[in-house]
Amino acid sequence: MSGLPLLKASDFDGTSLRRDGKVLVFLYAKWCPFCRAACNETDCIMDKDDYKAFSVDLSDDDNPLWDQLGIDVVPTLIGYENGSEIYRKPGARMVGLRRSDFETADESLSGG
Repeated sequence: MSGLPLLKASDFDGTSLRRDGKVLVFLYAKWCPFCRAACNETDCIMDKDDYKAFSVDLSDDDNPLWDQLGIDVVPTLIGYENGSEIYRKPGARMVGLRRSDFETADESLSGG
């Protein structure tokens, strides 16, 4: 949906992501209209030198990542460094994520 490579539950170990370096993860559900709108904003986090961007499809209510990662609302952005969470931006209820939210996440993971 977003054009970002997909991660699965097996890419996580508890709350940790099994990836080195900086990673920004966009969590969404296909049934969520606010997620579908947010997918149009993911272009600003693609092909970055400072981090890799991925998506996670939480369309299945039984996906263990809902509880494992403490996801209360989709869409949500989570940034990781060497597997540990360093950034989180849940979407606003009835709004989702705006382009400015993706840009803020990009600034947070870029550089320093």
